[in-house]
Amino acid sequence: MKHYCLSFIICLIFGKKGKKSAFFSEISGYWNAYGGFKAIIQSRWMWLSVLLTAGLYRLWLLQDWSSLALGILPSLLGFSIGAMAIIFAFPSTALFKFIAWEGKSYYIEIAARFVHFVLTQLIAILLALFAHTYHFNILNCIGFLSFVYALSTGAATVFSLFGMAQLYNQQAAETEKNTEDK
Repeated sequence: MKHYCLSFIICLIFGKKGKKSAFFSEISGYWNAYGGFKAIIQSRWMWLSVLLTAGLYRLWLLQDWSSLALGILPSLLGFSIGAMAIIFAFPSTALFKFIAWEGKSYYIEIAARFVHFVLTQLIAILLALFAHTYHFNILNCIGFLSFVYALSTGAATVFSLFGMAQLYNQQAAETEKNTEDK
């Protein structure tokens, strides 16, 4: 049984004949677009989460914070995935041209932030489940940190969406101005 599980994992990651699978390529693409560990370590949202985790130590050390997280995160996750689908379902070609520059795309950056937001919620849910089952202080600390980080990345994502709305508004104003000039 172990051999089959290992073979499945290897095929999932590397695909057939040692080639990268689409799954691995998508994860790599997200990670590069997001900025990797450097982006997380340098994030003011991560440091805010660390401060909040330290400040709220009595909650994760002495109380059942995992029930709180498991009450909040699944609904937030559903809303996040729905919002992501709506926002990325209606792109305009003119907007794509406007937000792409020198081979980079603000659209991909926003997509990477949304993916990061969703993944942090999934990780926080998994850690909350483990913390609910196994009561270890280090697990509670890391799990609570991931919970707070998942919430704070929500704020970061909202500000990114606001930036995209501003770009869209600017692009629409320029299009309207060009139409009037003709």
